[in-house]
Amino acid sequence: MTIINTIQHRALKGGKTLVLRHVAGFVINFLGGVVLARLLGPAEMGSYFISFTVFMFGRALIDFGVLTHFISMHEEPKNNDIKTAFTLQQILGAVYLLICILIAAPIAVRWYDVPGIDLLVISAGLAAYFYSWQSISLAMFERKIEYGKVGIIEVGEILIFNLAAVGISYFYRDGVLGFSVANVLRGLVPAVLAVALSGFRPEIALQFKKLREMIKQVYPLFSVNITLYIVMIAPPVIIGNIAGVWEYGLAWMGYIFLQYTMVIATVFQRIGLATFSRLQKNKAEFDKFVNNALKLLSVVYIPILMGLASISPVVLPLLYGAKWIGMERVVIIAAIPLYLSALLGIFTSALLSKGKYKLVMSQSILYTVLYWLTMFIFVKQLLSVSMPVAHLCGIVGSGWLLLKGYNKYCGKINYRPNIFLLAAGLSTMGISYYFAGTGHIVYSLAVWLIFVLIILVKYKEILPFFKKILKLRTEDGRQKTERT
Repeated sequence: MTIINTIQHRALKGGKTLVLRHVAGFVINFLGGVVLARLLGPAEMGSYFISFTVFMFGRALIDFGVLTHFISMHEEPKNNDIKTAFTLQQILGAVYLLICILIAAPIAVRWYDVPGIDLLVISAGLAAYFYSWQSISLAMFERKIEYGKVGIIEVGEILIFNLAAVGISYFYRDGVLGFSVANVLRGLVPAVLAVALSGFRPEIALQFKKLREMIKQVYPLFSVNITLYIVMIAPPVIIGNIAGVWEYGLAWMGYIFLQYTMVIATVFQRIGLATFSRLQKNKAEFDKFVNNALKLLSVVYIPILMGLASISPVVLPLLYGAKWIGMERVVIIAAIPLYLSALLGIFTSALLSKGKYKLVMSQSILYTVLYWLTMFIFVKQLLSVSMPVAHLCGIVGSGWLLLKGYNKYCGKINYRPNIFLLAAGLSTMGISYYFAGTGHIVYSLAVWLIFVLIILVKYKEILPFFKKILKLRTEDGRQKTERT
């Protein structure tokens, strides 16, 4: 078997493993989330989500682009590079943990006035620190296309967190203790698994010249997502403080309820970015592909996303219990900016394939400013609903930059189909939501069935395009494998 065939075999096997990992992760997180929501309630879940933000922000900071840097290197990383990267991450992890203990935790106690919030913040900082022990191992596994080991580590993290959080919350009825222990274990267990599976022998190399060189190499990979991290901390800072952790818990759980539908949007964006780069020399075909992708995304995504949101008055109480009444208001509004974000993701991919990084960054910065500003303005009146409203205002207020940029550099947008589909989807969602709210779930589902039938008949010509993009994606994946 040739090297290319071996890599292709590994890639195919790895792809199947990744699918299983996502399925396993979804099932564990979904079941764990439902049990925790019923056991605890919005206030304790809101407190946990604050610590989750601390954890995710810290993990991104501690990684500092090292994972992506090592994965994308053309040659195998040298031993000195690995030592330097590990040293950098240890320094960042230790500093972040100290900041959580000495600064963030005391501030959180004053900012939120919630019992146990300091313990949650410190446990999240410790969990983030432990990521410095697994990042390099994960990079090495991905370089070798050993997704089975990646899956063991990632599913192990999800499993141990949910087992600890659910177990302690159930037996001790103490959400703060449960989430604090679970936070620590979600960092410690994957770190142990990563070191054990990789055989990685950590070594500290305090060579300041090497550290400076490493920072120069990886900082751009970290900074490209800086606006994402700033957006991430807005809800806990604004909603958690002004509206309270109860409302923050409602807002976060509302988004979690819809987040699994976002896989569809992610697939379209990844397919788009891979395919657009192949169509650079054919402007007409490029423009046709983009407009067809927009139309197909709307046909597929609207019934799933808005359909799920419209039946939330019936589904949410069944899943999470009576404590979560009111979350349906978050869900029904959040569906709109999530759909618009999916559309903008295609424009983002198109512009990135043309090298318009500054334009995309400008849109991201404007979105961040509008998100913070509108959330702060509306939070006192709208409480938890200010989160999707700020999301919508940010998308609408900044998205025009991407539309203008596309029309200038890439082609011409055909607005008519997507405006029609959006208007039809919003109308159907509103009618279905009304029926669900009055307890007529059959009528609610029937409305969406009619919508789907009409759309499939009206846009039946778009279905062959779906097969086409799958074929293009398969070919692109094969070529990437051969280049590897």
